[in-house]
Amino acid sequence: MDAGVVARRLLDPSEKLLYLCDRVSPFNFVFILNISGDFSDDDCRAAIDWLQCEHPLLRVHIPPSALKDLEFVIDPSTKIPFKSCDDDISSLQAHIENELCKPMDTASGPLIRFNRIRHRMRISTLLMVMHHSIGDGESGCLLSADFMRLLSGGGPEAARWELPAPIDAGLPNIVGWWRHAATGMRMVQSLLKNGAPVKYVQREADLSQRTPIVCLKKIGGGRVQDILASCRAHACSVQGALGAALLLAVKQHLLSDADAARLHQKKPITLQLLSPVDIRKVLEPPIQNDLGLYVATQASNHRMTADKDFWRLASEIARELHVSIDRAAPITFMPIASKYLTKIIEVGGRIFGIKEITQWLCGTFPACIGLSNMGGVGIVGDYDHISLNGLSYAASLSATGAVTSFALTYAGQLSWNFVGMSPSINRRYLQAIADSAVAYLLAATDSVNAKSADNFPETARLYNR
Repeated sequence: MDAGVVARRLLDPSEKLLYLCDRVSPFNFVFILNISGDFSDDDCRAAIDWLQCEHPLLRVHIPPSALKDLEFVIDPSTKIPFKSCDDDISSLQAHIENELCKPMDTASGPLIRFNRIRHRMRISTLLMVMHHSIGDGESGCLLSADFMRLLSGGGPEAARWELPAPIDAGLPNIVGWWRHAATGMRMVQSLLKNGAPVKYVQREADLSQRTPIVCLKKIGGGRVQDILASCRAHACSVQGALGAALLLAVKQHLLSDADAARLHQKKPITLQLLSPVDIRKVLEPPIQNDLGLYVATQASNHRMTADKDFWRLASEIARELHVSIDRAAPITFMPIASKYLTKIIEVGGRIFGIKEITQWLCGTFPACIGLSNMGGVGIVGDYDHISLNGLSYAASLSATGAVTSFALTYAGQLSWNFVGMSPSINRRYLQAIADSAVAYLLAATDSVNAKSADNFPETARLYNR
């Protein structure tokens, strides 16, 4: 296709819903690359330009139009914004929060930007920030790998102009009305069996007032191997172990007085955990190494008791998340619910306004606890003159998340980043939740001292006030 030809396609419901939420409060994804070696800002600029040529979604904008007509449009002349500065690595958290808060100009595009922060000793942190409608966690990993290849002097691939197909185009033919009904019935059945999930956040803020705060955690060395070995020994996934540690931290810090009292009285409560899952491989045809929003959402409505064993809890959460995705069939919250939610916004927007109805609709959902886990990421990061020393990610899920954690293992190091939405969650409170989640995980997988998360000395419970 000639460079002058403009490619376009309509947004699918999932992309449209994220676009609408972003208009009220930014919905950004950030990938954090820690890079060592000798390279200049011009080298970064060249790599970014080649990266943009390889991926057409990095050249799109979303022109304002009627809701049903929203579309991605490629602009051949657009360039990805890139800036750089010198700053100490201790300021990284503030830079990440600033990028998560800063909105994208969706009308002009592109829907991605880069920020290089130069530290001492030839170390830099590169923040790759993209609008959630054009990518997910897997997209960020693909872009990170391609960027490192291009920054090292690797040859660029041929420019592409055809936009990737939306998730709806690849859903199996079995996704009929009866499957939608079955999904809804499973959600109702879970609520009837386990009861309604507790409300984690007692004081909700308007969507437009929510801003992200970040807590960055790392687990390295032999402790990651301990975690993997313990999961294998207990026939449990790492996802289940991370979920158990997170819910134990939530149980410790994020419950209301009434819910904490119920547990103390040995009465169970229901804790909900949401977790995105990449479904590229189960689409028809499968998506191979391409950017886009290709996720569904797993859900665990877990019946929590005060004395539940860590590994029993981890196994139950892993099983609940797996069952909720209907054994890898892409039939869960994101693809299905987006269709109905965007229709509600379209109809209600004619009366109240699109932005107003979007904010109201998002406010009707209780802030949730989320766990996004990319697992082990095998990016080639060592080249002659540069090395990728660390990789992690985070996102501002202002419309849904009270606390969402983002886990990724690269080069033997587990990065586990926690994002809370202020003012619903304050910084001291988020730090306590992150510290407790990591402590529970390490205590349950300590091969030296053979500790158990069940006898881990809890820190003082904090209250979100």
